[in-house]
Amino acid sequence: MSSAYDPSAYNRLPLLADAGRVFDLKHGDSLLEDFRMLFQQHKTDRTFGLVLNHRHFDMGPTERLVEYQGTLVPWENMIAGTKPSSWLISENDDCLPYEFYYSPKENEEDDSPNKPEYGEFVKSFNQILRQNDALGLFGLCRYPGDDFQGRVEITEGRANINLNPNDVQLAS
Repeated sequence: MSSAYDPSAYNRLPLLADAGRVFDLKHGDSLLEDFRMLFQQHKTDRTFGLVLNHRHFDMGPTERLVEYQGTLVPWENMIAGTKPSSWLISENDDCLPYEFYYSPKENEEDDSPNKPEYGEFVKSFNQILRQNDALGLFGLCRYPGDDFQGRVEITEGRANINLNPNDVQLAS
């Protein structure tokens, strides 16, 4: 399986609003239980999360979208501690990273769906999408933790800001 970054793969993803419409057209909500069972069956429910594949803006040929403390912005230079956080699963079951995060923690485990032990999981993941004519709709992301309550994404220019849903309610 491939783990190479391809900025054109990111640029081919639908914008967030368009991804939401495709989710509705493909009845994405009806697939969530299938994915929950798949993650549990393969014991990856505390390793990966499910992500609606989308982009926020176009990226340049040398840029990567990197999250640090809730905000994602394009970086041209990758520094030590920058790791993939979201993966698009190709038709060939390749896991292609398209978003990244920065963590200064030196010994943080790097769980990648490209590891051989996740091969059957990734194939089964894509099989669910194929069976439901939804290939490319969902991808994988880092497990956000047991206390994850969701997030509200706001794009401002070339920055994507992740807000806690409770913070959005307070601002309303």
